[in-house]
Order: sequence, then structure tokens, then C-alpha cells
Amino acid sequence: MRLAPRKDLNQCAWPSCTGACTHIFCDFICVYMMKRNEKVILYLLLYIDDILIASSDKQEIQKLKMKLNGEFEMKDLGNAKKIHGIDIIRDRSKGELFLSQQGYLRKVVERFRMMISAKK
Repeated sequence: MRLAPRKDLNQCAWPSCTGACTHIFCDFICVYMMKRNEKVILYLLLYIDDILIASSDKQEIQKLKMKLNGEFEMKDLGNAKKIHGIDIIRDRSKGELFLSQQGYLRKVVERFRMMISAKK
């Protein structure tokens, strides 16, 4: 999802979360999690003008997107397949989500010509 700011994105609290979100950390990427009854129901990652929302509950994602849409101009880019060089792999039948940097590692190995290096 891509954002165009109507408000300051550097604020470390989402007004739409109204206390329901916990700010986990903010360095280059700000990470928030939303809990309900002590159970994490949603993660939100913010990097400059990119947002990644992860949840097992599609309704929670839709509710948050509607709230954020009221505060920011947004463009929904659909299901993420990659973010910042990290591949996102889903197995919906098992409810699993995997992150992989295999493509990045392959480029590093090729760059340093280590494709046929011997194991020690």
C-alpha cells in the first residue's frame, strides 16, 4: 500500500488505532501491532510511504485500511509478494507465511563470484 501524507507520517502513534496499537519499534521501519483480548490480531509495518499490513483476519485488515484511508491518501497495491528485497511466500491452505532473502543472497554470491566456491 502506498501513502500520500495528509498528516505527519513521522508521528509514532496512529490516530486511527486509538490506543489499540502498540508501537514496537521505529528505526528505519516502524512496526505496530494491534491486540484484542491479549491476542495479536494485526501487524502494521511503515517505511517512508509504504505500508505492509499482516493479519490472519481479512476483516481486520479492511477495517484498518478504511480508518487509514480517512487520514491519508492511499493506493492499495494488493497482496505483497516482495518488500525491500524480501520475498513473501504464502501457503494459505496451511495458514503459513514465510519471508525469504534467497534472491538477494543469490545476487551477493554472483557479485563476489562465489557460485562454485568449495565448502570447508
